[in-house]
Amino acid sequence: MIPSAPGAGPAGEPLPAAVRTALSEPTAARVADLWRELGLDDATLHDEDAQRGLRDALADRAGEEWRRACARVRRLLDTPPHVALVRAAGPPSPPVLAALSVCLGRLEDPYRRSWSRVMQEIVVDPGSDDALAWHVDSPGWPRTNDLTCLLCVTPAAAGGRTEILPWTAIARELRSAAELRAELAARKIPWVLDEALGSRVVHQPVIGPEGLRFMRGSLERAAAAHPRDAPWITSLCRRFAEVAERARPYLSHRLEEGEILVFDNHRCLHRRGPVHTAEGAGEGAGESADRLLIRTRIGRPAWRRSVAAPFADDSGGRRHRSDAAYSPEGRKE
Repeated sequence: MIPSAPGAGPAGEPLPAAVRTALSEPTAARVADLWRELGLDDATLHDEDAQRGLRDALADRAGEEWRRACARVRRLLDTPPHVALVRAAGPPSPPVLAALSVCLGRLEDPYRRSWSRVMQEIVVDPGSDDALAWHVDSPGWPRTNDLTCLLCVTPAAAGGRTEILPWTAIARELRSAAELRAELAARKIPWVLDEALGSRVVHQPVIGPEGLRFMRGSLERAAAAHPRDAPWITSLCRRFAEVAERARPYLSHRLEEGEILVFDNHRCLHRRGPVHTAEGAGEGAGESADRLLIRTRIGRPAWRRSVAAPFADDSGGRRHRSDAAYSPEGRKE
């Protein structure tokens, strides 16, 4: 078994003010009005033409504050720690989430089933602890999504902090483990895709040309489906999980109502802390399902990204600004 993260430990660094962006109530209302005018909902957003129509309408009519906010989020995603936090005035707004998402890229849903959603409700599953360990989204897809957006509809009464571990922190920890880093980039895991996608297998490393691919439960499925490979899969991923647990700094933020957290799913691992009711937050308390998020997963970024191909060897070749180590104060080390 691949060990899980403890789900609690030393507190991470707070999100720096530099990654925060605010939207005024008039701008948020204008975006919601466009959403209603176009007659959009989750079902229509499966259509790429509908996404394009919303993006075009926003460019023409959402206003200068909206354009500046989208440009700022793109810049933040292109620089460490590859995270942005957007707060739209007013109540939590799925239309603002959808609008921001289509301005960043294509809303992804490879399932194309009646039950699947491009705006997916995320609730706490007390029967699974995958979300408590460092992971990326969509490890069961042929290609993981580039970006993830999380809108907080109902915040956790206690706990439930979202934690982000940038690649730069992992890379710094791996500098003293060159052999492990080379193995993580060279050995291809036989990832088993989601059942709805035919349970096919794709072979990709943990540190691949496009980014990170890592989730404990998915790795356990790969090991179970390929018993001959199970020893090296388990060993490799246990060692990477240990590196991720040691890596610093990581960011920690308790999402508040209406906030939208955006991060680069190829350049960050993420996890959440345990979610409790206000009365049951003591040690040993079970998890509460009172937190509600809405998630979008985005592929094909809509702008020409100013980041180099991920995970070039830090010790050789051209070094890009996005490969420099991040520090919470905004310095490059």
